Amino acid sequence: MKLLTLAVFLILTLALVSVAVAVPPGKTAEWETPMGKVVFDGAVHKDAGLTCTDCHPKLFQMKSGSFGGTVADHNAGQQYCWACHNGTKAFAAQGNCAKCHTK
Repeated sequence: MKLLTLAVFLILTLALVSVAVAVPPGKTAEWETPMGKVVFDGAVHKDAGLTCTDCHPKLFQMKSGSFGGTVADHNAGQQYCWACHNGTKAFAAQGNCAKCHTK
């Protein structure tokens, strides 16, 4: 019985973890760039059906301040945000600067 209880606990815990957002509701991650501040709201991505593991850790580390995307990365469109924001999976970053950058 204890083993069954533990299994149920682990399944429920994993289910809760899979729907959590990297940035808690009502909070945002913000950083300054040469093109203006970028504001990331995890709830927007959660509402689009994504989970933490869609981006972490394969595109982004789970450590605050570890993002190091550059203009070259942006233009290459292969990693970080641009792995999805390529015009196929999500809106293209190219030509849509104001969707992420605010001045």
